[in-house]
Amino acid sequence: MALTAVMTTLAACSQDDELMDAAPKQAQIEFEITDGGYGGDEATRAVEDGFRTKFEANDECGLYIIDNGEFIAENVKLTAEEGENGITWKAADGAISGVTENSKYFLYYPYRENLDLDAQLGDDDTKVFDNFINPTSLGYWTWSDQTAYGYYSGSDLMTAKGTASTGADGKLKVSFSMTHRMALAVIEVPKTVYKFTGTSIPDYTVASSVDFSGSDYKPLRMDDGTYRFVFNSTQPFFPITGTINGKKFTISADKLKEVAKGTYKTFRIGGANATIEKEHTLQVGDYLMKDGSLVGKDALTEDDRGNVAAVVFSAGHNLYDKSDYSETGIGSKECHGYAVAVMDAAQCMWGSTFKKFVDIVEDQWSWSGYAYTQTIIKEAGDNLSNDNEGCPAVYYAVKHGTTPPADQQAPACSSGWFLPAIGQMNEICTQRETLFQNFGAALSSTEHDCYYWSSSESSETYVETVCISKDNGEIKISNSSKNNFFHVRAVLAF
Repeated sequence: MALTAVMTTLAACSQDDELMDAAPKQAQIEFEITDGGYGGDEATRAVEDGFRTKFEANDECGLYIIDNGEFIAENVKLTAEEGENGITWKAADGAISGVTENSKYFLYYPYRENLDLDAQLGDDDTKVFDNFINPTSLGYWTWSDQTAYGYYSGSDLMTAKGTASTGADGKLKVSFSMTHRMALAVIEVPKTVYKFTGTSIPDYTVASSVDFSGSDYKPLRMDDGTYRFVFNSTQPFFPITGTINGKKFTISADKLKEVAKGTYKTFRIGGANATIEKEHTLQVGDYLMKDGSLVGKDALTEDDRGNVAAVVFSAGHNLYDKSDYSETGIGSKECHGYAVAVMDAAQCMWGSTFKKFVDIVEDQWSWSGYAYTQTIIKEAGDNLSNDNEGCPAVYYAVKHGTTPPADQQAPACSSGWFLPAIGQMNEICTQRETLFQNFGAALSSTEHDCYYWSSSESSETYVETVCISKDNGEIKISNSSKNNFFHVRAVLAF
């Protein structure tokens, strides 16, 4: 089971302490929270780690503590915070006192206000949270639109009764094994196989994108191309409907009702291993969407703009690219093409001027940006950061889509973002008018020369850069000191 160990300092005391001292003593309580996962839809299928809610910063749990049939802590909010060792949980100061090893601890996720619970039912969590789990009215509601992860995880009700023990160090440890109280629908869809015409580029396979715009229930797309939807199986009022390449499918409300609480069921659209073949002429200016699909350079609609992850700047695996993409989402040594982000990731120094990370010098035609980036990440280790000694240019490139101002995630079937080698950056600048015709984030500047970093190091203190002249748009390649302040534009292979 995936284990999340969480700690928070809470005010706690024993009954004897209360008699001896009016002020409760501070004690450290360690909370150990385990997600028990969903049961499978096939008796022989093991529960997978992927069917567990992943706690993130700002997630909130609700804690109840019962002693002598009374609540001594009632719906105390525990808030998740990102720390050096992962997620920790914080309660408001003074929110809890008077707890002992014999107290009864109950936890639920996600946090909701104004729960109507009965402390007299404090034998197990199914009884304490009965009005929440098995309501006589609407009770616990789930989001109908779960296309954002927060709404998906926020619908995933879990509860647990804690087991308390005191360690040799005097710390009180409370362990929870969370049980899912809702049902989970997993929707597998056919894969789209792009057949590239007029070229020897191998077929490109990606999970098909589903249009749920006409459905009352809207599932979340996962990195593996499946869709998930959390719901109360006693209350599915509507079917899940979707459209794939113009063909509509329906998962009826009656089918959803068959999924027992705490379990998942897989719905395979079109049958197992179904594929859809699609001919496509891959060319510079095509759009790589966030789900990995491709849109022709002249076929992008206004509605599609927000779903663009990157723009194709080269088709096929480049001869000068020595990178191996086997361990990436591409799944093979060579890639199908390269795409560039539609906006800068940052403007910063390249990094340290006293270390050369990649022990190789190639000419301006180098396309091995992915290999260079991976080497720099490995050599930098824990020091990779936005600090000037931590290679901020590489840091911001690989973090593109997870740090402001970027809002684009790399498709799961790609290499992930990396800092381009000088040959790749030169190609992007050369093709910039075609690449950014539908976006205002072009590379050139009208006020001053515009410099972009690459991952091609010349020495401990210099790295190759591309400059776009403010006067005539001429592209210049030069060695620049690593402590200059230039632009970073992330790219990926797919």
